[in-house]
Amino acid sequence: MPEIKQILQQKVHAQTGKNHSESVYASLYNTFSAFGLNEQNLIWIRYSGFLVLQGFIINAAIAARDQAIILLSLALFGIACSTTWHILNFAGWLNQNVWFSIAAGIKFTKATIPTPTTYWEMERSKKPTGIIYGIAQSVPLALLLVYVVIVAIALNEMIGTLELATTISATIAVLAFLIIGIVEKLEFDARSRHDDDMPFS
Repeated sequence: MPEIKQILQQKVHAQTGKNHSESVYASLYNTFSAFGLNEQNLIWIRYSGFLVLQGFIINAAIAARDQAIILLSLALFGIACSTTWHILNFAGWLNQNVWFSIAAGIKFTKATIPTPTTYWEMERSKKPTGIIYGIAQSVPLALLLVYVVIVAIALNEMIGTLELATTISATIAVLAFLIIGIVEKLEFDARSRHDDDMPFS
């Protein structure tokens, strides 16, 4: 679809002449902004779902505290869920930022007031940042560490060696953090490589 892509990549300025169409670009602006808002809504829908799931896991772990194998299984499942949660949060925020940045790239010659995406008109990294993002991501990380401790407790009961149990649980924690770092970097790099192919980027 090179023709469509070429049309989308035309930036609107005062000198656009015969190619200029405020109504067309207003429609595109609304569409891209809607995509960004949709990603924003999905972030918090997923967040609520994971909070509920984590509540079930914690309650089940408390109930199974005297059964080491079940406790271990629940803790490992919790680590997997927390890792996935963190990665999905990152991807959601990144997608939201990308769509808002695309919308901000559309210029209206008759615009006299700031648009909702004016923030993104500056050269800003699309990488998720900010206090709210940091707080949101601290929850799955904190729960991940809680599950790592539970893994150590369960393993200690099963093998009777605290040092070995601690080593294994620490290794699992390192692997989880590595997975988070690698996957999120790959996602961000993939987005960055395709920036030039995005309309209005």
